[in-house]
Amino acid sequence: MTEKNPKTRVPSWLERLRQSRATGPDNSDGPEHPSPRIAVVTDSGASLPSEFVSQHADRLVVVPMPLMIDGQIYAHDPENIERELALALALGKPVKTSRPAPGQFSQIYEKLANRGFDGIVSLHLSGELSGTSDAARLAAESARIPVHVIDTRTAGLAEGYLVMDTVDFLENYDDAAFASATSLGQGASDSEPSEDARASSKLQSSESQASATSVPTDVSGESLEAATVADQKNQPSDPVQRAFAGVRALTGSLVPTIDFAVPSLDQLRAGGRISIAASVLGSLLSVKPILNIVDGKLQVRERVRTAPKVFARLLELAVQEAEKQGVPCRFGVQSFGNEEMARQLVRDLEAHTTYPVLLTSVSTVLAAHTGAGVLAICCAPARY
Repeated sequence: MTEKNPKTRVPSWLERLRQSRATGPDNSDGPEHPSPRIAVVTDSGASLPSEFVSQHADRLVVVPMPLMIDGQIYAHDPENIERELALALALGKPVKTSRPAPGQFSQIYEKLANRGFDGIVSLHLSGELSGTSDAARLAAESARIPVHVIDTRTAGLAEGYLVMDTVDFLENYDDAAFASATSLGQGASDSEPSEDARASSKLQSSESQASATSVPTDVSGESLEAATVADQKNQPSDPVQRAFAGVRALTGSLVPTIDFAVPSLDQLRAGGRISIAASVLGSLLSVKPILNIVDGKLQVRERVRTAPKVFARLLELAVQEAEKQGVPCRFGVQSFGNEEMARQLVRDLEAHTTYPVLLTSVSTVLAAHTGAGVLAICCAPARY
């Protein structure tokens, strides 16, 4: 399931950059740097719209994450996997997930090198939820071309928007795009919303009423905000490393947020993604939890009594997050086994953005942990 509304899209920062190139000279300082060919690799946890994957297949590779249903391994995300997973969850059959093997990443990196790419950006599901980024890092160590691995510290469409923005950035990459991305990173690091985000990401409470973000980290574990500051002081001269620096600036600023409404915490507890205490309390109180991702981990953000109230509160939180950002925001809605309510969320969100509202399925690797009936809204600040 992948849908979008028909509304006219406001020009993105990249589109505005193209317009500025057409109407005026490039004001960047120094000589023009060559534009390297950089590929993008991600995992199926990003829940990317299938149309986007098809349109950018020349540069983008999505690695399927293995899923085990009642002892049978689904390693290549067959078309019927959603039906099989929904049936397994309904019948209470054991469902497990795993990371892709490092060897799988090695093969992909080698194929991209053979296709003539100069470097690879590999963006993945939070390392607190999966070992995927670790597997990518192991493979990157022996790759023939430079591979920059980024732990997005998030999941679902929040990861997906970071991937889509990275692909758009690299497809239009040159010195002007680099300058725009690094100035965006500097602006975000100097602005109030980003300071709020950094403060909220450090909250230790598992039920904060404020939103929280998780800043992506690079291969060394350093936050991309900190890496961007270093890049701005010592701009890389190597074309590939310079492109990597642009991606760091882009993905380390204006980080998307995502909230999940799940019918219960039982499936998350069974998979070890949330504490037993939180799961038991939710069951005893018969409440519907809303989760978010803080420091890369799933946390209970709020507990709501009824399903209609959960729907309304999920929508309210997304709108509040967009208002807090201070820039236009894009919204994405995800569901698994709750498609009609997801479509209603899309209709409601259309009044709060000039961008198309994406509608995608929760990827099977995430649905295996959240259970059937999950709804999610991602709020992704637009990049200018």
